[in-house]
Amino acid sequence: MKGHTYEKVYELPRIITAKEIIEKMSCEELQRILVEAKDPYRLEELLGFTRFSIYKYLKPKMKECFFTTREYAEMVGIPYPTLMPKIRKGKILAFRYAGKYFIPKNLVNGKE
Repeated sequence: MKGHTYEKVYELPRIITAKEIIEKMSCEELQRILVEAKDPYRLEELLGFTRFSIYKYLKPKMKECFFTTREYAEMVGIPYPTLMPKIRKGKILAFRYAGKYFIPKNLVNGKE
């Protein structure tokens, strides 16, 4: 059938990709999910996509919504060696991703 797409011919619903879901998530939603889970592997469970497809699109969103520990230490004026024990003890909300800790930007903006 020329001119028809597969979805039209078989009346299948449009498939939503990991990229679309992650791009549509607000920073607050992403921060809540990742900080509560303490682990980005939770996204794989929640969204039902493979780890690779999630992380490929998560990286740009991470820069938008989170600080690295060094960025946060400079911003707040805490020495980096003082900050890390606070994060590990859970005094500062953060989560670990690819071996590094990330802190939600809304902590600096005064929302939490």
